[in-house]
Amino acid sequence: MQYFANSLGALITPYSVTGNYIIEAIFKSIDLCLLYSIFIIYFKDIKKAIVASLLFFAILVSRPCYVFGNQNEQYQFTGFLITLLILSKYNQKKLFDRTFEFPMKYMLVLGICFSFVFGFKMNYTLAFVPIAIIIIGDMIFRKKYLYAIKNVIGGLIGVIIGAFLGFFYLEFIKIY
Repeated sequence: MQYFANSLGALITPYSVTGNYIIEAIFKSIDLCLLYSIFIIYFKDIKKAIVASLLFFAILVSRPCYVFGNQNEQYQFTGFLITLLILSKYNQKKLFDRTFEFPMKYMLVLGICFSFVFGFKMNYTLAFVPIAIIIIGDMIFRKKYLYAIKNVIGGLIGVIIGAFLGFFYLEFIKIY
C-alpha cells in the first residue's frame, strides 16, 4: 500500500517528491479530523476537543515520531483512528442504551480498516484481532447468534472491499 501511496504522489508530480508530501498532507488532514471527532465524543466541549486534537497532532508530526515522513506507520495511523472512532461511538451508545448491539456497518468499516492496515504492514493487524474476538465473543456469550453471524459476515465483506484497493493497484501497475 505504501507503493500505492507513493505512486499516487508520483502521478501528481512525476519529477519530484512533492506529490508524496501532498498525499501525506491529505492523510494528516484526515487524521486531524478523526482526532477531533474522537475527542469531541469524550470531552463534549469544542474548545477542549480542538486543543486536545491539536496537541496530539503536534506530537504526531514532531521529529521523533515523524522521522522525515513517508513511513508505513503514518499511513496506517488513519486506519487505527477510524477504528478508535467507531469503538468510541459504540461505547458511548452502549453507555446510554444497554440493548444497543454492535452494528454490522461498524464491523464492515473495521474490516476495511483491517485490510488497509494489512496492506502496509501485516503485524499491525494484530490489534484488530482482540477487538473482533471480544465483540463477537460477547454476542455469542449473550446468545445473540444472529448479530454475531451478521458481524462476522460484515467484517469479511469489509476485508474483501479493503483488499480490492490492493488488487486494483496490482492491475494498474500491470497495465503501465
